Amino acid sequence: MRETVDFAVLKLGYMLETPSIRRYSFSATMQKAVTMCSVRTISREGQTMSEVDVGTGNYLAGFADGEGCFYLGVHPTANLALGIQVVPEFHVSQNSERVSVLQLFQDTLDCGLIKRNASAAAQDRTWVYVVKRHNELHDAVLPFFTEFPLRSDKQNEFLKFKIVVEMMHPKEHLTTEGLQHILQIAFTMNGSKFRKRTLAQLLDCLEPSETIRRVPATQIAGEDIVRTA
Repeated sequence: MRETVDFAVLKLGYMLETPSIRRYSFSATMQKAVTMCSVRTISREGQTMSEVDVGTGNYLAGFADGEGCFYLGVHPTANLALGIQVVPEFHVSQNSERVSVLQLFQDTLDCGLIKRNASAAAQDRTWVYVVKRHNELHDAVLPFFTEFPLRSDKQNEFLKFKIVVEMMHPKEHLTTEGLQHILQIAFTMNGSKFRKRTLAQLLDCLEPSETIRRVPATQIAGEDIVRTA
């Protein structure tokens, strides 16, 4: 159930400006926590995505810092010309008792889906909020976490994730050079040790007869490699 409320919008960084009265829709779980709040507009390429109150934005960023993951899947496939598919994904996991937090992510970003964790363990009660569609990652997830950055070393993971999603927007992942760069970035991120194939094996699939120049990790995202999630 959603209810519409009126409140004054105060732009951060502006003084002596008459507040405007706008109407916003809040879910019942959020309404109790909202009295008077600052609102931050999140935009991308000049187009407004949404307006998120600062308290909610900081809360979700902090939650993602602990329970979220920016993952780059790379999978060999016969369906693409270069033989490798790149699948970026943002997800947040939580037990069923706190699935309302995942709903808050979904309501705030206005995208993604919530589903049971795909685990073989019958006792697993975890639910996960997932965003996989490219346009939703590019137009919602990236602007949100740019406006509300993470505070831990996981911010490095986001910055690398952001580079890849932005490279994919103009289809650079469909070129050999672009895909090589994306693979090199992916293998500096957390979870790489669990991949079924090594970076060398995937790069050899692209150019089996040549020695591929590997870009140093310090030139990829300007950050140190993060060791733990």
